[in-house]
Amino acid sequence: MMDIAVPLRRAPAVVQLGMNVHGRRRSERYRLKDQWGVHLYLYDGTVEVGGRRFGFSAGDLSVTPPDTDLTWRFPEHAPHHYAHVAFPGHQPADLVPVPLISRLGGRSAALAAGEDFDLAIASFASEPARTTAWCWNLLWRLVPMATTGVAQRAAGVPGLPPGAVHAALQTSLAIIDLELDRPITLAGLAQRVGISANHLLRLFHQHLGTTVMGQVRKRRAERARQLLEHSSLPMIDIATAVGAGSLQRLNKLVRHAHGRSPRSFRT
Repeated sequence: MMDIAVPLRRAPAVVQLGMNVHGRRRSERYRLKDQWGVHLYLYDGTVEVGGRRFGFSAGDLSVTPPDTDLTWRFPEHAPHHYAHVAFPGHQPADLVPVPLISRLGGRSAALAAGEDFDLAIASFASEPARTTAWCWNLLWRLVPMATTGVAQRAAGVPGLPPGAVHAALQTSLAIIDLELDRPITLAGLAQRVGISANHLLRLFHQHLGTTVMGQVRKRRAERARQLLEHSSLPMIDIATAVGAGSLQRLNKLVRHAHGRSPRSFRT
């Protein structure tokens, strides 16, 4: 799968955000000037990027480059969420490789991403800072999925054969990454992936050497550091974006994980 360069070390400007349904015409061609396209698909189809064709399935998410000919081919009913984003003033040092198409980890994770899109659409006009944080979070989530995906994250742990990652663990990790700004519990996560809480806890201990909530705290701290180092978002917006909820909790989260205050990452 092809990677594209996205200037993720600079905060995006969300130009347009919404949900659309295609299909009356079986193919449509676009070219976004100075804007990257983000699409969450609720159907199976293909997209041509600069003349190269790529297939995707319902639940996949694509990131397409600016100033490039894009052609989608649709079934009769083709709903999707979309965002068009720009990165004003970006420099070559801001570029990060992001996969053209990412698989989010199953139906539950894809549904969660769709709900996040709906919330972002609802707050687009009234809370632009929150929409920016959500979009930036979404794009950064795709980077470890490309370079240190679930199987790689679990690799090297004693007792885990190559490729033997339990589907419930894969889906759980994807849901955690997609819902860091929401309350997450062991019981709720286990219910969503269809196994008992004790079984899920054993999977996390066996394959990752941590608990479910330990993984949640780790990912929240990593996301907070990304936003602190690479954005000018207010601290309270970062706290909201990573599920900390308050400046006091953000400070505790970051200090525990990184041994430094959140403010120290801004200097």
